Order: sequence, then structure tokens, then C-alpha cells
Amino acid sequence: MAEVNSTVRTSKIYSFEAEQAVLGCILLDPTCFSTVATSVRPEFFYYEQHREIYSVMQELDATGKIDILMVLEEIRKKRVFDTEDGGKQYLFQLSESVPSAANVETYCRILKDKFYTRTLVDVSNEIIDLAEGAGPDTENLDADQLLDTAEQKIYAIRQGKSTKGPSLISSVIVNVVDTLHKLGDPEQAASDRFPGF
Repeated sequence: MAEVNSTVRTSKIYSFEAEQAVLGCILLDPTCFSTVATSVRPEFFYYEQHREIYSVMQELDATGKIDILMVLEEIRKKRVFDTEDGGKQYLFQLSESVPSAANVETYCRILKDKFYTRTLVDVSNEIIDLAEGAGPDTENLDADQLLDTAEQKIYAIRQGKSTKGPSLISSVIVNVVDTLHKLGDPEQAASDRFPGF
């Protein structure tokens, strides 16, 4: 049987335009980052440079300061692009790629859908490898063990968990800090309890 490379299968499952649009919306209107951060993680981006830019934005948001010049400075430090001018031009291109941040939730949904589809393909390939006995501890798996493993992997996708390993603590902390700030703000708490007041 011909072997199919899983990288080839997943390499078509992304939306370059949606990735650019999410990043462009944040550069255009940094206040939309809180909306994006509730549904998007760095690994949702297919392109490594987009992942790096988003990670920089997460770090800057934790300090409360996202703007295009600060993002540029950080991606220069991390050498995300081969040349300094390449990074500068690309960030300005991103900021001009969307007319407004009004559709950021739609772009996030596209990004998330593509990520979960890619993840499902990857997990399916892992399950196939397990079923075929490709791997150090897979030759002695019986059908029940294989089914249990497959169910756990699929369930992890459904729960929004990465099947690759643990999450970075920095991505978890950002969400926790935002929640704590909201809980600690008396006006926010009152408006949540008594809408319209």
C-alpha cells in the first residue's frame, strides 16, 4: 500500500487570509485582542511567522500595550523574519489587510475550524499508525485498547485540548489574569449582576 505523508494532507488545511485578518484586526484595533484571546491560541496559526507574531501580541497584551511599533521591536528581537525590513513591511501589510476589526470573530472562527480539522487529520493518522502497529509500544495493543486510545484522542480534540502535550503557562496566565481583572472590577461585577444599571 502506498504511504501518504500526513504533512501533505494537512498542508492544505489552513486559511492564509484568515490568519492575516486576525493579526491585522489586532494591529488595527488592539482592543479586539481580548475577543481574539478567548478563542484563539498560537498553535491555531498554520504559518510559523503568524504564530510568532501572535505570541508576541499575547506577551504585549499581558503588559497592556499592543501597538505595531512594539510588535515590530519584539519580532526583530526574536528574529521572526530574515530581514528587519521584511518584518516591518509585513506588519504594515497586515495592518492594511482589513478595513476594520468588525469581523474579527468570524476570522477567529475560520482559524479555529482549520486548526481543529488539521488536528483531526493528525490524530487520525496517529490512530492509523497505532492500528497498523507502527510504533514501539503498539504491537501488543488489542482492539479494546486501540479503541480506548482512539476515543481519548478524539475526545481531547472535542474538549479543545492539544494532543501534542501541555500548554504554555504564559497562554494560561493571560486568560486567568483577564478573568481576575474582570472579577476585581466593582463596576464590571455590578453590570454583570444587574444588566442595564
